[in-house]
Amino acid sequence: MKKLLYILLTVAMLATLTSCGRSKDTAEETEDDTSEAVSGSQTEDEQPDEMDMTPPDFADYAWVGDYLDSTGGQAVLNIAPAEKRANGYDIMIYIPGGESSFTTWTATAYYEADLGGLHYANCVRTDTETGDLGESIETYRDGEGVLIPTEPGSNTLLWIDDVDGRGVNLRFERMETE
Repeated sequence: MKKLLYILLTVAMLATLTSCGRSKDTAEETEDDTSEAVSGSQTEDEQPDEMDMTPPDFADYAWVGDYLDSTGGQAVLNIAPAEKRANGYDIMIYIPGGESSFTTWTATAYYEADLGGLHYANCVRTDTETGDLGESIETYRDGEGVLIPTEPGSNTLLWIDDVDGRGVNLRFERMETE
């Protein structure tokens, strides 16, 4: 899990660094213009400032609640205080699979400061058919992943699922309580 998060952060950092740099040709063209050189343009010997890779501190985030996927409006995330473990959260993600099927992911998650989100392990994925047979199949019991807010103060969570990557296109927004 941590390896995936570090890879994502490294890719983001590299993309930022390459988009911020100037090519050598561009630097040579602007050397002739003294007004630009005086205004603080970066020389070849200077290094760009290092990015702060520390995740935001979401320890006080109000995790508990119901969330709906804003990209399609069908997936639902529920986060509740853990029934059996202190300082934990029971999470359940529900995604319909059509008229007669759905999939759920259930786990207990804990806040991890080095990830900036709720980390879960031993997640159980269950695929359920509601047709004539009405059977449920436990796909796996060893899922791992993390739920993280998109930014400080946001009511939108991202789901990074290390097993099937199912959360890649989902954005869970907190639902209003009545």
